Amino acid sequence: MNKTHASWMTARLEEVVDRGVAHILWGELYRWYDTPRITINVWRDIVERWEEVADDQNRKDNEKLGELRYIEGGGGIYLLAKNTAKKLVD
Repeated sequence: MNKTHASWMTARLEEVVDRGVAHILWGELYRWYDTPRITINVWRDIVERWEEVADDQNRKDNEKLGELRYIEGGGGIYLLAKNTAKKLVD
């Protein structure tokens, strides 16, 4: 992954911290990782990057965001932190 694409990925992960959700198109993932398939190595890299971003945020807010989760849709994936999702009703 080149520096520009790495910056874009970090920006999307920071968007999860700031907004609660971020969207990445499949085409962006393929281009950023320069791959014809999204492999386990791509997912592992995203998780590692998330852990760095989330750890920085956790130190500032003393709040645990939790694991990074995704939902497929809109031509890509929506990213969100596990601990930011809320129940609709108790």
